[in-house]
Amino acid sequence: MLELKIGIRFLKEGRMQTILILLGISAGVAVQVFLGSLITSLQEDLINRTIGTSPHITIAGAKHGQASLRDGISISTSGNIPLERARLRNYQQIVEQLDKNDSLTAVSPVVSGSGFVTKSGDNTPVTIRGVSIERADRIYDIKNRISEGRFDVSGSNVLIGTSLAKEYGLEAGGSVTIRLPSGVSSDFIISGIFDLESEALNEGLVFMDIKRAQSLFESINYVSQIELQVKDVFAADAIALDISASLPDTSVNNWKDENASLLTALRSQSSSSYTIQAFVVAAVALGISSVLAVSVVQKSKEIGILKAMGMRPRSIARVFLLQGALLGTVGSAIGIVLGIILIEGFIFGTSLQSGEPTFAIRIRPLAITGIAAIALVTGTLSALIPARRSAGLEPIEVIRNG
Repeated sequence: MLELKIGIRFLKEGRMQTILILLGISAGVAVQVFLGSLITSLQEDLINRTIGTSPHITIAGAKHGQASLRDGISISTSGNIPLERARLRNYQQIVEQLDKNDSLTAVSPVVSGSGFVTKSGDNTPVTIRGVSIERADRIYDIKNRISEGRFDVSGSNVLIGTSLAKEYGLEAGGSVTIRLPSGVSSDFIISGIFDLESEALNEGLVFMDIKRAQSLFESINYVSQIELQVKDVFAADAIALDISASLPDTSVNNWKDENASLLTALRSQSSSSYTIQAFVVAAVALGISSVLAVSVVQKSKEIGILKAMGMRPRSIARVFLLQGALLGTVGSAIGIVLGIILIEGFIFGTSLQSGEPTFAIRIRPLAITGIAAIALVTGTLSALIPARRSAGLEPIEVIRNG
């Protein structure tokens, strides 16, 4: 307690220096809190917009040069020419196996094919996706995006997008004719109209029941692919490798392979953020160290008197270490408050321009605690050199020359 009291007294006597260094620490911590929250939230928003409602991993039949039937994977051929993509046979067994994987949040088998929506002689190409609707909803969040009608694909019911419905004047409860490239056509009932917030998907995607799609494409007991979502999107590549090892003769792709440019941009953002924060920490450390070094010079006479009274060099050094820790603690507390104010101000400013925030900024207590810990450690370590210098002062010389 004696060292702490002396340290606080030294700080009080050099009020202007103390205030300036506290402002520097606070500004540094505020920048770290704001920048860290902003970059992390921006990255999450970019990832969510890119892959939030799309599969993170896709399992399909492997491409081979010749037909084979092994481990539930069937590769169909037409004459001597293999199809471009194999189909998955006995997919129920694969789905049951994947359902036991705790790292997955959604497993959705899909029958996918091309077709045309026909009305009044006009044909619009669409992608037909036969799905188990509850499973698919865990990936695409279709239920919450139904703008008209019901969330239902049972029987001959289908779901179409808002753009397709607008183009042909279609409504929920009405009918639509879908024709396959082979010329086969069938009538379906439009149970609901969805809005996936993508013009391409709203115009070119039709959902129907997986059994109905299998019948339509003559693919009984087969699916085109199995789509997965994972808990940790950045672990998708590692999870995909494990799945590929457990399912030989399959083609397993993940979102990282298909979004290399996005990952590069995210890494660049993170690198820039870490570089800025490193310079901020260095500036804070230099500031604390320089202020305490000046304090050692200014208080050299008092230090000499304390030593002459019997205070040990270790205790003298501890005075300045405690000063550094105090500066780091108080400065980080003020900086955290300023950082949160900056975040709220940024959110308010973006809301004024567009009516709502461009993207949500989350304040993470764990990250803020880490920043505060860094400030505390930085403050303490920055005091090491001044502390060692103070401990090495000779009492007689500093008293005589003071």
